Amino acid sequence: MLKISYNTIIITLALLLGIIPYFIFNESRFLDMDTLAINAALCMIVVIFQLIDRMSNPLIFLLSTYIVVYNSLRILTLIFFDDFSRTLEESGPITIDDFNYAFLYFLLASILLYLGLIFGDFSKSFRSNIKIKEKSIVTISSLLLVISFITFLNKGSLSFYNNPVFGYILRIFNIFFIQLILIPLYSFKSINGNLKEKDRFYFWLSIITSLIVLILIGNRKHLIDIIMIFIFSQIVFQKNPKASIMRVVFGIFLFVSSLFLYDLSTYLRYSKYDTIVEVGTDFNYKNALKAYLNSPLFSTSGLDRIFDRVGFLDITINTITYSDKFHGIFNPIYYSKSVIDDLSPGLVIFNSPLAGQIKNLVDNYGIKTPTFYELRNIKYSSRMITGYAEVYILSHGYFGLFIYFIIGYLFSLLISKANELNTFDRIFFTILVVNLFFGSQGLLFSFGFDWMLSKIAKLCLFYFIIRSLLVEKETRFE
Repeated sequence: MLKISYNTIIITLALLLGIIPYFIFNESRFLDMDTLAINAALCMIVVIFQLIDRMSNPLIFLLSTYIVVYNSLRILTLIFFDDFSRTLEESGPITIDDFNYAFLYFLLASILLYLGLIFGDFSKSFRSNIKIKEKSIVTISSLLLVISFITFLNKGSLSFYNNPVFGYILRIFNIFFIQLILIPLYSFKSINGNLKEKDRFYFWLSIITSLIVLILIGNRKHLIDIIMIFIFSQIVFQKNPKASIMRVVFGIFLFVSSLFLYDLSTYLRYSKYDTIVEVGTDFNYKNALKAYLNSPLFSTSGLDRIFDRVGFLDITINTITYSDKFHGIFNPIYYSKSVIDDLSPGLVIFNSPLAGQIKNLVDNYGIKTPTFYELRNIKYSSRMITGYAEVYILSHGYFGLFIYFIIGYLFSLLISKANELNTFDRIFFTILVVNLFFGSQGLLFSFGFDWMLSKIAKLCLFYFIIRSLLVEKETRFE
């Protein structure tokens, strides 16, 4: 069967996104020909480093994916949707010069990040003597089913809405954490031919159930998260990973499906909130689904809004342009306070919420360092900042560009060390490093480094608990 390498797919996308904007660009409030030149240079950088690495270091492929899908594509969609963006000017007006200044920073930072990853000297190690219990897939799939049920009660039912006991359980045993173990474990066993039919049944039952639950409670991007964890697993645990034509077609189908599911989840998210929180009555999912199916397609979130939502370049540009607003909450001292508060169950010591939780309060209400009081009493939503914008703020602009080389080098070193382990630890820590680089709330999609540190602490606690359930016998490598 004909197969296409992941390398070929990302290189092709990069070349197309570097060239196509020149043929459709007319005029824009944010873009000019210099912007297109920076974008073309960025796409060529992706091509060059993919040809150099040839899928040796998974982090390089993930960085290329981030640049192409979530940033370079945004240039195309800004042109196609006539500059529509709810994020780009959230903090104030953005000029073409502002855009190009921040976009050039993004380009230079990406080059240094690539170089750091290259010089990090990553090498894959493929040891198969991992002693994991035979029923590990069934065990963790069953746990995912239980946690999915608790999640639905905690976020989708009036009687148990934001129940504090469930809340504490879900801080450690949440759907995403479990999938972050389950999917790589399933992929690893599949690659090595150790899967049984019972494993497959329980795995897909739990994955589909958890996806349905997250859609019903209004999680708008989880299908993409699941796809990305599958991709993580393929590129980390398989030599020269390739996708069959059938898998590519199925991937396109899932991408299109994610657009529809995003619109549906958005509708359910706000309808449920208005009913349960504002009115104080139970939410009727059956009636809500009927009402949605009778409404026009993409009436809740049109395609322009969906591509705006995944256009993380807008967030980077906006935050860099108005970086002076955020020094009060994006700094090491504030991080230390907010992490302690987040990890202290039921206690508020420093009255410092996570930076990503209060970014919009700083932005929209002018509160320099919001407390939990403002967080509770002002309608808010967590805001992404992106690692690029956050490093820009922490290092005061272009002066800190060298930091990206160090970051790339350290991530390559970490994943190399994790990949040398020959027990369950290898699966967990390799995927952990990959997720902290590319995954939800990781470096590239940062909601604040304090959020990432808190996530690491919770994942490590989850690891020690789940390891005792899955590992049969630890074998040390001499």
